[in-house]
Amino acid sequence: MTQGNPDLEWEKADQYDVGTDLSFFDGALTFTADAFLKDTRNLLYSKPVAATTGFTNYTCNIGSMRNRGLEFAVGGNLGKHDFHWKGDFNISFVRNRLTSLIGDDEILRTDDYHALKVGEEVGSFYMIKMTGIYQNDEEVPTYLYENYGVRAGDCIYEDVGGPAGEPDGDISSAYDSQFVGSPNPKFTGGLNNSFTYKGFDFNVFFTFSYGAKLYEYWTGGLRLGNGNWPAQESEALARWTGPGTTNTTPRAIYGYTWNSTMFKNTRFLHDASYLRLRNVSLGYTLPKTLTRRIGVDKLRVYVQGDNVLLMSPFRFLDPEVNTSLNATKMGLDCMWIPQPRSFSFGINLKF
Repeated sequence: MTQGNPDLEWEKADQYDVGTDLSFFDGALTFTADAFLKDTRNLLYSKPVAATTGFTNYTCNIGSMRNRGLEFAVGGNLGKHDFHWKGDFNISFVRNRLTSLIGDDEILRTDDYHALKVGEEVGSFYMIKMTGIYQNDEEVPTYLYENYGVRAGDCIYEDVGGPAGEPDGDISSAYDSQFVGSPNPKFTGGLNNSFTYKGFDFNVFFTFSYGAKLYEYWTGGLRLGNGNWPAQESEALARWTGPGTTNTTPRAIYGYTWNSTMFKNTRFLHDASYLRLRNVSLGYTLPKTLTRRIGVDKLRVYVQGDNVLLMSPFRFLDPEVNTSLNATKMGLDCMWIPQPRSFSFGINLKF
């Protein structure tokens, strides 16, 4: 249930666009460039409130945001005798940042993984940063050694604050979280090529994305024995087993430990860049001298593959998944079902 807000105002936006379209050599080469700038005021946000009020949230205006972007597209169209090629390439760069927020210096958490702050992108990740692995007990700060049982082989988390505003030797989400990346890519794009030669046609379509982050929060194989999920074999074999063995994968400890679920941290935040072969097809159209004999104007047979290839540093199923479409809470993977890979064979008939 949502609480009413008599001070709520309409969200407003000013947008400016500029672009150009160029064509050369009778359309054999084309070029398009577009740019935009959009300023949005009175951003609407569903802000959580204490359930004791009788409500769970209320809609309010929390600030303003600026979006800006560039898009470029290049196309080619060439043919000679029986051969023809057509290609298109596009790339887009989009940036956004908050330009004002309630109490400009305030960091407004939207969940356990994200926060809003003036100057940062909407939906930015806000959590503790892992910087390495303790190689021996002497490296472990005394407070962590005595109060958390941290030992050699455990994760090193960056201490950036405390109640007094300075590093205090303790680690907590309240004082040591920091902005560590965005679920929004730095750029995205696609490449499409079509070739024909006599009766054959071949089409291939790639899409790509670079710079987005994706948080794996399904408490899975990286956690090395939290009791709910089996450990990944690769992670188990790469675990810390003694000084100098690794500076990225901690020792294996059963239970909800310092290394697994105690903190939301960058150990589970992954690069979600990718290059995906979205579609590829090969077809052949029979000569009309043959098809007319059977009363068919056109007959084409083809084989097609969708989502054929994925190249990505992301270690799990699909770097394009999201558990939420809310702009303030994107970039979370809960072992969601990946996009299916399919292959098909077909016949196109025209009478």
